[in-house]
Amino acid sequence: MKYIILQRANPQDRRKAKWYATPLLERRVRQAELTGQLTESLGIRYGIVRKIIQVFLEAVVRHLLAGRSVCLRPLGTLRISFTSDGMEEPERVTPDMIRDMKIVITPDKLLKEQLSNLHFELHEDPAAAASSPHESVVEMMPRAYPRASQPWL
Repeated sequence: MKYIILQRANPQDRRKAKWYATPLLERRVRQAELTGQLTESLGIRYGIVRKIIQVFLEAVVRHLLAGRSVCLRPLGTLRISFTSDGMEEPERVTPDMIRDMKIVITPDKLLKEQLSNLHFELHEDPAAAASSPHESVVEMMPRAYPRASQPWL
């Protein structure tokens, strides 16, 4: 896996910046490409595979939003995580104190082993660092799933 080196400011003191290794995401593989690969591997029509994937992903989202973890071997287990403000008495903890919600993926044992054997290589092209797609999933969600097509809401 290739990485680049980027300078980032310290959130506590913006004047102090440090250099960090950052993954170079060579490209984003979209659902259409995965669907095409499955279509070729399984010999099933593209539209059928696309519908199966869509229904599967909607089911995963429904389970996550219902507070369940979802095991997707060999990838791992997905769950929702969040934090809240701390209070001295439990009855003072309220839902409006919940923040920093995110999806956590705990890698499956085999994937964890593969991660520990991953080889890293510095990518020397500075132009690649500027064009690297570092868009968060949260930023992508409104475009990927317009509100009307979110059956889990």
